[in-house]
Amino acid sequence: MVALMGAGWAGSMIGASAVESLLFSRYGTESLPLLFVLLGPVTFIVLGAYGALLGKIGPPRTVPATMVLMALSALAARAVVSSPSQELFQGLWLAMMVMWGVQMVAQWGLANRMHDMRQAKRLFPLYSAAMILGSSVGGLSTSPLALTIGTENLLLVWSATLFYSAWMTKKLTGLVSGQVVVRAQRPRAISLLLEGIRVVRKSRLLIWMAAVQLMLAMLYFLVAFVFATAAAQRFPATDELSAFLGAFFGVSSAIAFMVSLGVANRLFAAVGISASVVGMALVYALGFLSFAVTMAFGVVAIVRLVQLVWYNGVWGPGWQAMYNVVLEEHRDRVRTLLEGGALQLGISLSGALLLFVGTRPSSIVMTGFILAGGALVSALFVRSAYPSAVRAALEAGNPDVFVPPGQSLAKFRHDASAMRTLLAGAMDDDASVARISWSLLSEIGTQEERVRSSGLTHPDPHIRSLALLASGRGGFLDVDALSSALTDDDSGVRAAALDVLLEDPKREVAAIRDRMSHLIDDEHLPVAAKAANYLLCLGSLEVLDTVERWASSEDKNRRLAAMVAIKDVVEADEMVAKGLTDPEDEVRRAAVLNGGARLTADQLIELLLDPDEETAWAAADMLSDKQTSSDELWKVVQTHYCLPALSALARIGHDRERLQLYARAEIERAGALARWTTGVSASAPANALLKRHLEGLKRQATARAITAMVHDRVLVAEIVDGLASSNKVHRATAIETLESALERHLARPLVSAWEDQPPVMDEVDALRQLSVHEDGWIAALANICLQEGEPMRAAPGLNRVERVLMLSSVPLFANLSPADLHSIAEVTVENSYPDGSYIARQGEGGDEMHIIVSGHVHVLVAGKDGTEVQAGVRGPGEHVGEMAIISGSPRMASLRCEGQVRTISIDRTRFQRIVRDRIETGFAVMRALCDRVQEAYGI
Repeated sequence: MVALMGAGWAGSMIGASAVESLLFSRYGTESLPLLFVLLGPVTFIVLGAYGALLGKIGPPRTVPATMVLMALSALAARAVVSSPSQELFQGLWLAMMVMWGVQMVAQWGLANRMHDMRQAKRLFPLYSAAMILGSSVGGLSTSPLALTIGTENLLLVWSATLFYSAWMTKKLTGLVSGQVVVRAQRPRAISLLLEGIRVVRKSRLLIWMAAVQLMLAMLYFLVAFVFATAAAQRFPATDELSAFLGAFFGVSSAIAFMVSLGVANRLFAAVGISASVVGMALVYALGFLSFAVTMAFGVVAIVRLVQLVWYNGVWGPGWQAMYNVVLEEHRDRVRTLLEGGALQLGISLSGALLLFVGTRPSSIVMTGFILAGGALVSALFVRSAYPSAVRAALEAGNPDVFVPPGQSLAKFRHDASAMRTLLAGAMDDDASVARISWSLLSEIGTQEERVRSSGLTHPDPHIRSLALLASGRGGFLDVDALSSALTDDDSGVRAAALDVLLEDPKREVAAIRDRMSHLIDDEHLPVAAKAANYLLCLGSLEVLDTVERWASSEDKNRRLAAMVAIKDVVEADEMVAKGLTDPEDEVRRAAVLNGGARLTADQLIELLLDPDEETAWAAADMLSDKQTSSDELWKVVQTHYCLPALSALARIGHDRERLQLYARAEIERAGALARWTTGVSASAPANALLKRHLEGLKRQATARAITAMVHDRVLVAEIVDGLASSNKVHRATAIETLESALERHLARPLVSAWEDQPPVMDEVDALRQLSVHEDGWIAALANICLQEGEPMRAAPGLNRVERVLMLSSVPLFANLSPADLHSIAEVTVENSYPDGSYIARQGEGGDEMHIIVSGHVHVLVAGKDGTEVQAGVRGPGEHVGEMAIISGSPRMASLRCEGQVRTISIDRTRFQRIVRDRIETGFAVMRALCDRVQEAYGI
């Protein structure tokens, strides 16, 4: 993408200089007003048609084809530049301007499709820099190229860069014959405009922004016309004109880039981003004032240079940031209205004005003065409306105003207007506004004395906590406030004060240390743990005795507090070792996170197999900083298919070739599983379960293949989850992300395993192959499928496969993977009850739930007179008794058997662990409870 952006815009700058030079040197600038009139509607129509093609044909075909079409257009232009037709050159100029817009939309649209939000935050600033620097390089290269090969041949250079862009675009989208691309439905441009109008009408700020956008567009092209006329008169020779224009625009791009980095942020921090709009209007006002004095070429060039530098280096970043006052769901619509409507209308109106008032210097100056005055007034209204809009965004809980997407809170302090509103919101009487303000300030930090004092003494303890964090992160350590907070009645305030101290635990504050000892016995254990950690970091080893008692306690929370207390404490190795063997996942995880720096590589490798996934990944993170034997890690990978171990290997960077071979083997495995999966239908429960199991194995193979090459756990999870999604758009996005994450020779076969394809083998053949599979579980399921799903045996004694099949038909467990069902099946107990017997009676303690295998169970509720009333009948595949083990209350109904009843049961302890560990079951339990309530009340 960097090469695409850089080369693409370098070529566009060269092409633009060539086209304008050819038109201006041969026919002057008299036709520009009419071209301005046409440019707005033509651009709008072309971009609308381009958007429609994207929705109908899809980006992988539309984008490269569009770039090829533009390249051929530039090539055709070179072939006909010897024509004496003025209309031809006017059309060429119009086409060039429209192609710029299409190229911008196409390349940024490709970047958006290639990257998820997390990647975009890191890479989009790099792409912006590549675009600006490419424009600068292209502009500066125009002069030597024009003087060497001639202006006409610059069109060949432009065409070559467009062909290169088409090739790169095709490569990046991964377009191959037969690829199935799923496309999201895109809203039409007209729909976006209408929606934008509805949003803008409700906002005073957006109304004035629309007015400013309209007038600034008109002013931009008025100055562009004056500059083009002056340049054409100063450099009548085509080659000299193209050389000048290229150098001029290249220099202006370079200066704008430096101004954006070095000036814009300082300006925004001093006066706010709305100043960029006022400044743009002032630039035009001063520019036309200069034109009133003289239209000498040097003055015109300076005004144009200042205009471009401010426009690209200050106004552009500030203007785009102002969209953040709009809620994200409306932002695209508002941007479409202002940039697709007001901007294009302004371009057309600039041409209409020039046609109406004429192109005499005095007429242009007068028109420019009037427009600049209107723009300045509108900009001042924008500036006055901006704080109110920021306040409204604050009340709506929209943090983008203060935290633009892609920037961290800690780095963003460059909008003075927004920060003033945020500080005012922190002292607002409205508790919701104050909380949101302090929540943001706690990350940003503040040194404002009046604001800090208001927060530190606020009656709301949550706000007092946030104010402490804001003070600490603002670099202000208020000893009196911290001392007071350590004795606050609210445990959250005490914890926040300790968090501030622990951000620099080696900084001893004597006045605070004396008050710390009482916090060791704080009734709120997290506070006690942080206090102990602070004292231990200061060398108060007498606290170790207390922490050791916590570490040996039967109370899980005290053991967890001990692991928090020993963070960065060298003398606590024995307690860390004890925490690593704790039966509770949270305690083991805390032991790794807080003591991991002192753990050996062997200890961490052992932890890679911890049953708690987060503990295992924490150990993998720690291993990247250790001198680790790759052979030991490979043993774990090959024996246990351990993703954390594989990620650690990829992160360490050893055995790159071996990792690639491993990835290829897993890709081949995924391909084989895909062929079997497409061959097996979901025609019967056993077939459906086998298909789900094969899909699960394919996901695991895919995850291992990607992890071997990419050590980004979050990215791997996003890709695998997206591939497994039933949402076609999510699957398409995951496939595109996969193609950009792996090398092409690895990505293509893996993508093929996930594309929708017709079966490549008959179902019977697939089942026969699977019936002799080395995985006994797969073979057993395949054999049942070949027996055409024989019914459950009437005799007692279900085997494991039959139990899994039964569990898969139960709504509580229907969404679990076959591997999870297998684990649950192993802890179930089979039961048999004769006709008329009771499985349970109302009022008894409920310690197990039952899944009915055969027979029927009547649910009976006894009234006050003891008469039983039937509340329902449950049959095979349904469950009974879950209410009692969930609530822990006595059974609410009796369960009486009709006929010989067989069940498999799960006790309370195991069921609660299933619900806790598997979120799908938790949601299913909630649905089941809703069904029971509806049944009880006849809803």
